[in-house]
Amino acid sequence: MILASTAFAAVQYNITGLGTLGGGSSRPYAVNNSGQVVGFSFVDASVSHAFLWDDGVMADLGTLGGAYSSATDINDAGDVVGVSRISTSSNVRRAFLWRNGSMADLGTLPSPSGLDYIPYGINASGQVVGHAVTVGVYNYAFLWEGGVMRKLPVLGDRYSIAYDISGSGVMVGEALLGGASYSRAFIWQEGVATSLGTLGGDYSGANAVNEFSQVVGWASSMPGNYDHAFLWAEGMMTDLGTLGGSRSTANDINRNGQVVGNSLVPGGATHAFLWDKGQMKDLNDLLPPDSGWVLNTANGINDQGWIVGSGSYLGSPDQGFLLVPEPATLSLLALGGLALLRRGRPGEFR
Repeated sequence: MILASTAFAAVQYNITGLGTLGGGSSRPYAVNNSGQVVGFSFVDASVSHAFLWDDGVMADLGTLGGAYSSATDINDAGDVVGVSRISTSSNVRRAFLWRNGSMADLGTLPSPSGLDYIPYGINASGQVVGHAVTVGVYNYAFLWEGGVMRKLPVLGDRYSIAYDISGSGVMVGEALLGGASYSRAFIWQEGVATSLGTLGGDYSGANAVNEFSQVVGWASSMPGNYDHAFLWAEGMMTDLGTLGGSRSTANDINRNGQVVGNSLVPGGATHAFLWDKGQMKDLNDLLPPDSGWVLNTANGINDQGWIVGSGSYLGSPDQGFLLVPEPATLSLLALGGLALLRRGRPGEFR
């Protein structure tokens, strides 16, 4: 066991490589409270498909008819949303909902009609948010529920993207404010969109919201107008800092207030981070020293603290990983979950 070794005393996570669908790389975006992971993986040298990883097995979710798809979020019921090309002869992308083994096109806005539809979040009620790219390359945030997609008139209604939605229907994203040239993070509550401001710079965007309406994302700070990860709660935006570099961004937050994302480190590399109880930690420092991994970004975290993201394994880039905190791993071992305890190359447990 790792805990029995003095050399590994600082280790707090065990890592599992998620493998691929046959190509050279994979990238996960979200993990639900059952430990199911979604994202995309290459199936060969040039084509990528959405995947669902469950209990050590990565399944290809297919496409809506084209040669490309990617899954962006999953709820606790196992419903998956993502984007797919609709035919091999067209680059048009549509939002999909994958449920009970079947992928369905979520349709389009009645007006203005979009060329591409990208969903980013799904909540427990099956509400989906994202954005439509319309003629003239305008972006409009959308909400899909009950089989109907509608445009959200966010702030100035010139440019908007909805990135996440909580169980209670609180939505977050980014939008142009009035005649501004820079986008601002917003929160949408009870039919009203409110700008979250910045950290002193010009722009911001919100990537995720938890069940307590705590919001995370990125915001420009001064001097230098550099992006910094932020946590917004009860009307106050807090700068989460960096791992020593100039920039950072927060990608997800769980109900316990734990935040994951990525940050530049001294020297210019990008590392995945966990922010917890007021401290930002480099996730690479919380792994066994012989793991062979360099973690570049953390994209999702569930309420048990399981983290997914991508990094380099033995020099091979864009490999998906799952991190499980040690106490959770020990519990899994007692239940027979030995596969998650082992460390090794991506795809070892397929």
